[in-house]
Amino acid sequence: MPFQPKSGAHAIIEVVFGLYFARAFTSTELDALAKAHPLWKEDLPKIARGAFGGGFQLMVAEGVGPMMPIPMQGGGVIFESIKRDGSLDWRVRAEGNGLFVNCLAYEGGVNTWAKAKRYIERAADHMGINLGEQMVSSCSLEYIDLFDWEGDVAGYDLEQLLRRNSRYIPATVWERGPMWHLYQGWFRSENIPDAKRLLERIHLDGVLDASGVPTVKFDTFMQVEFAKSVSVEHVIATKNENEGIFPTLHALNKRIISDYITQEMADRIRLNAPGGQPN
Repeated sequence: MPFQPKSGAHAIIEVVFGLYFARAFTSTELDALAKAHPLWKEDLPKIARGAFGGGFQLMVAEGVGPMMPIPMQGGGVIFESIKRDGSLDWRVRAEGNGLFVNCLAYEGGVNTWAKAKRYIERAADHMGINLGEQMVSSCSLEYIDLFDWEGDVAGYDLEQLLRRNSRYIPATVWERGPMWHLYQGWFRSENIPDAKRLLERIHLDGVLDASGVPTVKFDTFMQVEFAKSVSVEHVIATKNENEGIFPTLHALNKRIISDYITQEMADRIRLNAPGGQPN
């Protein structure tokens, strides 16, 4: 099969966990977070201060920010770890009313969420935020998946990756060769406690990379807007690895991807297998 998942056993190149607080962080809280850097410098050696995105999430791949961003109260804080090749590994960012954790070293859904949750808890603790009292208006989960075409460009065959019979793919996409875009989104109901609505948005891009290699990128973004603000503790609580808001969004992401890709590719990346991508 000429299409190859970017990360080998899976196609995930980035995951972003987001919490949108009911109020902006204060300068005092952000200063306290920055001063606590020595306490987790071994995990996240780099630190930066400043205005990074005006309350919106900062990503390697573009995404959408909170539905109702709140203006910043002082400069944001970013902590990062870097891979040996110089690329980004993990990032924690607090700015405006948003707390985000980016992972570019995916370790499976269970392990990745467990690590992101620890970072969220530590950041809140360093800012003096009580997880049971501080309120959150929405949360989000975003996956970026990338597939490279390894055959001859002239033989580009999108049916090696996408299902022609998918109800979400219009007929025009099949006629565009390796250069095309498909952006879709809708609100849906989902069994998430206290949720007012759930935004489900997927961007698919067929492009040529810098080397002229055809690639297909999936950018799947899910955001839960709560009927009324809930505590941070409520949002990140998990009874087990399969229960909780973020595990539920994680399972939804798998269902979304399954609606687009071929069964052969789904089996190859073990999309619905225990321990598989993006499990």
